[in-house]
Amino acid sequence: IYMTFVSYLHLEDDTILSHDGKNINSRVGIWNHVLGELGDLNLVFGNYPVLQGNAHNSHLSVLGAYGLVVLIMFIVFLYKVMRLNAVNLSSNKQIICMVGFAGIVFMGMAEGAIVCGSLGLYIPACTYLALANVDWKEM
Repeated sequence: IYMTFVSYLHLEDDTILSHDGKNINSRVGIWNHVLGELGDLNLVFGNYPVLQGNAHNSHLSVLGAYGLVVLIMFIVFLYKVMRLNAVNLSSNKQIICMVGFAGIVFMGMAEGAIVCGSLGLYIPACTYLALANVDWKEM
């Protein structure tokens, strides 16, 4: 969807979504390569060596490395974690922490950093998630 959106609207030029040294199309080549390699994968179990590193997209990284079953489990897990925490929010501070968690997860999707770990984005994500569970009224 992203690649279609970028090419359809011709967003290659300087926009708020791009900056010096990294235009909006910077991931298109990587993602096209990974999508092309998916044909060589066992979609049920994946094949980590085919990707040879970070696909710069968390969902493509999980699909290529571990297969469709683990990708579905990953998506369901993220949904359940966010849903479980969202229904228990009772203060503005908890909401801010939950938005911080969602923001880091969203930002990490385009880098693959949530699952690859090289940037360590899971550390601040989990910190926000833990803080979203704090009863701020007692503090």
